[in-house]
Amino acid sequence: MNHISPIVPSPLTEGYRNKVEFSWWKYISAKEDIHDEFRFWFHAPGQFDRIIDCSYCILADEKMNAIFKHVDEYSRLSGLATYDPKTGEGFWRHLVIRKSRKNEETMVIFSVNTNFPWWTRKEEWDFRVYANTLQKKFPEIVSIYLLCNTGRADIVTGEAILIDGKTTITEELLGKSFEINPKSFFQTNSLGAEKLYETTIQLVTKEEKGENKDTILLDLYGWTGTIGILLSSYFKKVYSVEIVKEASEDGNRNAKRNGIDNIEFVNMKTEDWLPLFLESRNNTPVTLVVDPPRDGMHPKAVKDILSFDSDTIIYVSCNPATLVRDLTILLENDAYKVSDIIPVDMFPHTHHIETVVRLIKIKKN
Repeated sequence: MNHISPIVPSPLTEGYRNKVEFSWWKYISAKEDIHDEFRFWFHAPGQFDRIIDCSYCILADEKMNAIFKHVDEYSRLSGLATYDPKTGEGFWRHLVIRKSRKNEETMVIFSVNTNFPWWTRKEEWDFRVYANTLQKKFPEIVSIYLLCNTGRADIVTGEAILIDGKTTITEELLGKSFEINPKSFFQTNSLGAEKLYETTIQLVTKEEKGENKDTILLDLYGWTGTIGILLSSYFKKVYSVEIVKEASEDGNRNAKRNGIDNIEFVNMKTEDWLPLFLESRNNTPVTLVVDPPRDGMHPKAVKDILSFDSDTIIYVSCNPATLVRDLTILLENDAYKVSDIIPVDMFPHTHHIETVVRLIKIKKN
């Protein structure tokens, strides 16, 4: 019978997020007799054009909430309009606050419409003055960015301009150091991420005696290579495969930062790279760790993974539905069985769950 473990709890259930994104918007509805030109908080569930005007988030800590309140007051007093995606007019768009839990460093990112007529060199200087005021009020803020966001889509994007402080903040996970820039992908619950990666390492090394110095680790859908970096000491070589170029570049920098020289970052689609590696593998033993996005693995990648005939496959999933779909394919030929299923609560107060699954090859008589 499969071993399904109890849920690994998050060390914090409130104030655990290291990244919070707030939005400026307006809400005008003749039907509801509402004409509100300035709202600042989160989108209402299922309503992309409606912001709930609130003042406190239980998923952010006290300091992050205090920074939000300070920016809220400043933006309302500025007299500058919130952005209107229908007309492309208005200034304020998003506020992103990122925080290092271990080092107590905070980064603040202002996503604004720099096509707004107000935006000139003088006003940019005034904005820098406010950034300096904000940093003095909250000394934990070590980095402030301006994101020149001129696109119509309601996403945080654009050229990042450093207004004040350092270019990055630094987080620690399981003894390794990771730099975070304004656009870095990083797990939003740092302390929970340590639990997730501890669980992954536990299952990768479950029946191993020491290090796998003759084995290659394939870190598939590697993001910034966090799993590959944390597991690098156990393997002869690590390949971290990720389609997003910026994520691979972040991973490469963090590997060098930690003195790791046996990891290679491959900037390709997993389903395109696997056949190429299969051709050049030369029967070297391989362990696979896959950590796909919510959509799960590409069907072609699932089939190619089976071709490796690996003793161990670890699947880290953020979506139980696509996890079940992919496991059904991996198990359909009776080549593998599930030995462990360990849920990890990375997102308290939400319906989301991370699940780490260990598959082992069935020994034939």
